Amino acid sequence: MKPKTVHLIIQPPTAHSYWTEIIIDSICQEASRREAQVLFHDTPGALLRAVPHAPGVLLVGHSNHWFDAAAAELSKPAIS
Repeated sequence: MKPKTVHLIIQPPTAHSYWTEIIIDSICQEASRREAQVLFHDTPGALLRAVPHAPGVLLVGHSNHWFDAAAAELSKPAIS
């Protein structure tokens, strides 16, 4: 069986806000319940360098602009 992994990218200005911490704690609790590991990545680029073929990623933040930019970067074709 493949190890289960949840990849997270958190918008930097909100990383330590009250609501973000509640969201992250909840994700970590559910991942633990499902015996999955949670990996945090600083930026979409860092994720793509570490795990070029990650099946999915959760973005946690508050800005539409940040979400759009992160999703666009994650959607770029891989460079070989």
